[in-house]
Amino acid sequence: MDSFFLIDKPSGITSFGVLRDMRRILSVKKIGHTGTLDPLATGGLLVATGNYTKLIPYVEKDSKKYTATIQLDGTSPSYDSDTEISYISQDRQKELEQNTTLSQIDDIFQKQLFGKIQQIPPKYSALKIDGKRALDRTLAGQEVEMKRRDVEVLSYTILSFTYPELIVELEVSAGTYIRSIAHDL
Repeated sequence: MDSFFLIDKPSGITSFGVLRDMRRILSVKKIGHTGTLDPLATGGLLVATGNYTKLIPYVEKDSKKYTATIQLDGTSPSYDSDTEISYISQDRQKELEQNTTLSQIDDIFQKQLFGKIQQIPPKYSALKIDGKRALDRTLAGQEVEMKRRDVEVLSYTILSFTYPELIVELEVSAGTYIRSIAHDL
């Protein structure tokens, strides 16, 4: 079967899990996707089967568009809500709620998180380090050093902001981690 499928990936399943399920349901051997979505991410996952898998390299490097909900009141080791969140103090939260403006957030995006930037991917990721996923090394208690890499934020639109929640639409180059952008912000 030579086909493309646009799968609405739900939260809680990995991109590989989607492929595993599709391989079983469709009884196909050759299957691949055009870019990993984090397990907690939802949205379109383009999957190719059969000879169409040969077209993946022509599609996977295209830019991607995301709508992200970013919480500004804490952080976690994974830069996501799937590991324990360390919240900032109540006093600091009150201060940020009273003094953080949409203009300030836009200024941070313009000066630090827009255009060609360098980012450090999360240690909790599928990126390979010496043939093994950074996530697996991190969970095994190994010290993992993630290297900065060049990515590009092609556009961003702040859709809403009410402290501590920011909703932003981002168009980014392939390989950009939205979690890292949230962490850096």
